[in-house]
Amino acid sequence: MSNYTKCPNGHLYPDTQSACPYCPSGNATSITQSNNLDKTSITTPNNGSGGTDLNKTQITGGNDGGGNLDATQLFGAQASPAGESFGKPRDLNRTFIQTDEDSADGTFGEGSARPSRKITAWLISYTLDPMGVDFRIYEGTNTIGRDPENTISITEDKSISSKHVSLLCRKERFYLKDEMTANGTFINDEDIEIGIPYELKDGDKIKIGSTILKFRTAI
Repeated sequence: MSNYTKCPNGHLYPDTQSACPYCPSGNATSITQSNNLDKTSITTPNNGSGGTDLNKTQITGGNDGGGNLDATQLFGAQASPAGESFGKPRDLNRTFIQTDEDSADGTFGEGSARPSRKITAWLISYTLDPMGVDFRIYEGTNTIGRDPENTISITEDKSISSKHVSLLCRKERFYLKDEMTANGTFINDEDIEIGIPYELKDGDKIKIGSTILKFRTAI
């Protein structure tokens, strides 16, 4: 006659069997609590191959490897490694909720910084690009030339001087001045004198080097 063994759930089964045939195996979620009372982890079932099933959600709270104790993080899909783009595709079968602190370099939700000066006008050119290209003009002094230090840098046109012109917006009026250039500056096809400010009006055509710019005011 076989001897019987009682499992933790109260089932009696022959001791010739290695496990209780009445208890489910491999389908229950286990809850593990470590000696660290600040951290509770919920572990998903084993996928049968010795690893965790990544299609299930894992919830981790508390300090897990230096995490923020004041924040709750839900990890499903794997986060992008440090230094990689936040736009990297993730497995949409799993859940990932990311706090704003995950962007250590501040580039998360990237966008341009707000200008420190008010935008007052634009210069539009169809000679630099047949589809058109535009440049912002700000309140105060704007410089235009090939040098990257200018407010507007135009490097494609070699006939433009390093600092070709200055464009000033003051009290809602605009002035253009040639900065000692070799090829000159033209407003509505008229050559302007060196170092003398000329007032600009909305719709004026400016020519510097081989580049034509149309002036449009926002004021």
